[in-house]
Amino acid sequence: MRGFALRAEAQWEPAPEEVRSAIAPGTKLVVVTNPHNPTGHVLSKEMRQAIVSRAAEVGAWLLADEVVPGSGA
Repeated sequence: MRGFALRAEAQWEPAPEEVRSAIAPGTKLVVVTNPHNPTGHVLSKEMRQAIVSRAAEVGAWLLADEVVPGSGA
């Protein structure tokens, strides 16, 4: 399993090169939590698109664990 770091100094956004490296050829599944626990950070539109594009490029499934406002039980 590979991952990438979220750093406070980058406002909890991963580095694009780390995402590309983590989603390497042969990757079967990419799991993303949004907002990220415990930071509460929501990935930027550009980063979400970069993850989706890279997953598609390597043929990986994408599992997005997201919280939708107003969806509480």
